Amino acid sequence: MSLALAPFGATEPHGPHLPYGTDTMAATWLSEHLSAELKLALLPAVPYGVVSSLLAYPMAVTLSPETLREIALSMAELALDSGYKAVVYVNGHGGNTDILLSLIKELSRERQVYAALLEWWHLASDITRMVFSCEGGHAAVDEAAAVLANAPHLVEQVDVSPYTVTWRPGVRAYPSPAPVMLYSSRSSPTPPSREEASLYWKLVCRRAKLTLQEILEGWEALGLQLKPPAKWPQELKPPSPMLSELTLAKLSKLHLKSASIPVLECSTPEGYGRELKQAAEASSADITLPPLPAYKPTWLPKAIEEIASSLRRHKVERIQVICSRSLEKHAAKASKVEVTAL
Repeated sequence: MSLALAPFGATEPHGPHLPYGTDTMAATWLSEHLSAELKLALLPAVPYGVVSSLLAYPMAVTLSPETLREIALSMAELALDSGYKAVVYVNGHGGNTDILLSLIKELSRERQVYAALLEWWHLASDITRMVFSCEGGHAAVDEAAAVLANAPHLVEQVDVSPYTVTWRPGVRAYPSPAPVMLYSSRSSPTPPSREEASLYWKLVCRRAKLTLQEILEGWEALGLQLKPPAKWPQELKPPSPMLSELTLAKLSKLHLKSASIPVLECSTPEGYGRELKQAAEASSADITLPPLPAYKPTWLPKAIEEIASSLRRHKVERIQVICSRSLEKHAAKASKVEVTAL
């Protein structure tokens, strides 16, 4: 299909038991499944989003809505400039919803682009109730199932109940008094069994595939043409710990004074893959954040400053930006960061 999948997530705590990258991982795992099953292009995941209720917790990172919109628009432009005529944002974080929904309407209305937004936890809400006999939430049974089904080694076996709050109609608090948030008295924070998680994720993937197939059939009838897919690599394995793979419980045991932020050009899959490896080797910080893909990076200095500002809230003193050489002059415009060009 002449279509590219663009996973979007966030970097924020998911209780003491799930990794900081849960939102990004779930969106990426689902996108990888859809890419393989439907022969669709897969763009690099954007691992940062708009975070509000959990921003006071250690190492939570936020972008402004304006910056997130610019990044999402640039990913659509990457797809279009690569010859694709459609983009599907596969979103894993509720704080991104309004921005991405507004953008797909704009892309369709003003640029005649085929655009869609897929959010797995909404799409699978009835599956959550069917499999677990309860509802989901932030770091609740549905997100725990996604991680257990795909990366069980990243799930901590701890009692989640002391870290849980249940929101009822008419009540909200910022910051949230707990990092596990249930949006209904019928929600559950307890992780499921591995068997339940595997069944659940298979049903989620099947629902997403069938839903996207219906959209594509309609778009094909409107003239969307076939095109061979391309795939950007997603992995980054630095010598320092990866924030996206840590739980709040593990993070609390670390004494972090420095962090590195890989910012990589994504003009071609091959070049992006090479720079992922180089960025892993170049990290000299206590912890490495997930890589930010940059395309037409007019927004780059602002994004770096917003990520760095989030880190400084949590007493990170040294921030290293590892970037493609072509992005060095843009990254250097951000204040109070060290820039290492590849």
